[in-house]
Amino acid sequence: MDTLIAKKYANAIILDKLTDSFFEKLNFISQAFCIDKFNLIINSNEISKDKKLNLILSFCDNVDDKFLNFLKLLANNSRLSYIPYITQELKKQKDIMKNSYEGFIYTK
Repeated sequence: MDTLIAKKYANAIILDKLTDSFFEKLNFISQAFCIDKFNLIINSNEISKDKKLNLILSFCDNVDDKFLNFLKLLANNSRLSYIPYITQELKKQKDIMKNSYEGFIYTK
């Protein structure tokens, strides 16, 4: 379910041709999701959506209007926790467009 929703957001970003700038910013933000305290804040119902959005915006230096609107859309729909999934999907789509693939090789 998470990947289906993330795929829709990633496809919208790709159709708007904002892939590189969005990917860099989302990739930087998604690193914060490795921290347990950050996940507690993002998934908390006691903290307002605006405060969560401001926390995420504090990670980025230069935020353009489209990226800000994208994050506001995620915040209003309570989908800020989908940012790592959207980042993964964007990476997959970028690799497909570049015809570049990443994988693991297992041998004896």
